[in-house]
Amino acid sequence: LDAQWQNFDRHLTEGTLVALSFCADTLARENPDESIIDTKELEDIQDSVASLLELVLNSDIPQELKTVIILNLEDMRDAIIEFRFSGLEGLKRAFEANIGSVYVNRHQMYQSKDKSVVKSYFEILGRIEALISLASGAKELIAPVLPLLMSGKP
Repeated sequence: LDAQWQNFDRHLTEGTLVALSFCADTLARENPDESIIDTKELEDIQDSVASLLELVLNSDIPQELKTVIILNLEDMRDAIIEFRFSGLEGLKRAFEANIGSVYVNRHQMYQSKDKSVVKSYFEILGRIEALISLASGAKELIAPVLPLLMSGKP
């Protein structure tokens, strides 16, 4: 990886590019979740996370709750960024960690005087959950029909 591009590009023959194409096709079939996730929606969620981070930093909620929400949002933001190379599993992990944190800190969230911050946080979690459910559910809905489509019968 430390080599100069001039030394590396000679290995990229037409045969290598064809092999890479086959690898990409196989990876797409083995892990179809990535093609189901709407990247535009994911980018919108990423923007919402950034906006909410700014809102939380400037809010009057207790410092302990502020820290919890910021750490959770940072984890979610990292998972969204990493989605490009780690796929759906990173989003699932971050979502599950956020839900666990919500449960542990539920009393603080319920008693928060600034309900708009907590409400916005829950809205983002809901949007992430919808994306994950869609990706997982669509995969299950397609599976029973796939043999019929492959058979070529009407």
